Amino acid sequence: MWRIGAVRGLLQLNDVDADGKHGGIGAEYVEAVARQLGVGLHLTAFDSVAAMLDALRKGTIDIVPFLTLTSERRKEFAFSAPYVEMPYMLVARSDDTAADRCAGARAFTKVVNGLGQHERRPQHPQHGQQQSP
Repeated sequence: MWRIGAVRGLLQLNDVDADGKHGGIGAEYVEAVARQLGVGLHLTAFDSVAAMLDALRKGTIDIVPFLTLTSERRKEFAFSAPYVEMPYMLVARSDDTAADRCAGARAFTKVVNGLGQHERRPQHPQHGQQQSP
């Protein structure tokens, strides 16, 4: 039996909804692996990633199915090989200037004929906004 941790409100990643249902990419992946290995799952819901990681440290849970690797986390936890890459981006129409107004964004996907064309924009030095090319 694997004791799994998930955070309320991490929609589409590793979420526990109001009914206690595990959902998101992490849920789907860990459930598929558990089925293949014939392992049961027991879900524990947390209100924050910090609380979930404290439970992992204490041995209250065994696995967190969706977590970003950092140098600090690498020092204390064992990570599998990545099972998905998710370059987080904001997406806007190619003729819309909203992308230029979004502070803090590092990359945008320009939608051209239904295909994503990755475009990096330099950060605006005064406002932290992306400059138009």
